[in-house]
Amino acid sequence: MSAIPGFIVAVLIYPGVIVALLAAWAFGWVRGALRGALSGGQAPTAMGEVNAWRGLFARESVIPEGVHPVAVALGTTLAVVFPLLALILLPVPGNPLATALGLTGDLAAEGALLLGLPLARVFVGWAIPSPYTRLAADRSARLLAGALPPFVLALTAAAQVLGQLTLTPLPTGVLPSFTLLTLALCIAAFACALPVLAHVTPLHADGADLDTPGDELSELSGRDLAFFRVGEALQLVACAALLVTAFVLPLVAGWLAGLTHVFSNVIKNGAVDAGLARVLVLLVGVALVAAGLGAWDGIYTRRPSSGERPPLSWWFGLPILLGMAALVAAAWATRGV
Repeated sequence: MSAIPGFIVAVLIYPGVIVALLAAWAFGWVRGALRGALSGGQAPTAMGEVNAWRGLFARESVIPEGVHPVAVALGTTLAVVFPLLALILLPVPGNPLATALGLTGDLAAEGALLLGLPLARVFVGWAIPSPYTRLAADRSARLLAGALPPFVLALTAAAQVLGQLTLTPLPTGVLPSFTLLTLALCIAAFACALPVLAHVTPLHADGADLDTPGDELSELSGRDLAFFRVGEALQLVACAALLVTAFVLPLVAGWLAGLTHVFSNVIKNGAVDAGLARVLVLLVGVALVAAGLGAWDGIYTRRPSSGERPPLSWWFGLPILLGMAALVAAAWATRGV
């Protein structure tokens, strides 16, 4: 496939708009179903989120008083564009850009794109002249600042141990023990940042802290709120796909190569495609991440909130420790220990 058709297919079909929206719907439903089951609330139906999107898009947007319409339009646009770009530029198996343009993916660029939606949400919360949205935006900014160190440490350790900032080509053969340990610690540190990076804005204030009624988007309505909801669903898929592509696939690359070789010897009429095995790992991995985030949301909403718990204390404990441990293990791995 040449460059121009490959670019069009990647943007519009796979892993672009059509497939990204289907994945956002499917894995968003997995997350919502598990969240509802564990929180004791009502589990969403398979088409519940789609109907919610349609209802919001059908309503007229009301710009909050005192905020410039350009600020709201900019925030809502970037909320969809950033996670969609992260998916398009991710060298998932079968991405046409990988063959047409030689796309190998960039860890730094992907990490920056995943920060776009949380920053857009904070920007809109600060732009609206409401004490509640600005208080919620302050809290989200502190949470994002706390989630950033383990997120960056995980990407840095993975780049160091694999010797590349790109996401492809995958390593061949079984990796050394300390390399495997580094990637496992990277997965754990990255997972600690997922609840903030892939946060879903609730449509109601149930379970919110008494000092932060509502959220950054509580003043938005209609299409503006719908764009953020769609962007958050895309962000879930983008975060999970990056976790699987950057950490899980290199971790199991040697095992997958051996397994496909064994099946190729068993099946006498043809070889087993290694790309298909990577697609299966990607789908299962994203589904597990969505289920894990749903479980976290369900358990977290049932925990009693405490105003005495600093918002950064948890991230300055275990997540930072996991990220630093991954960095130390990467240093040992690169020295051939």
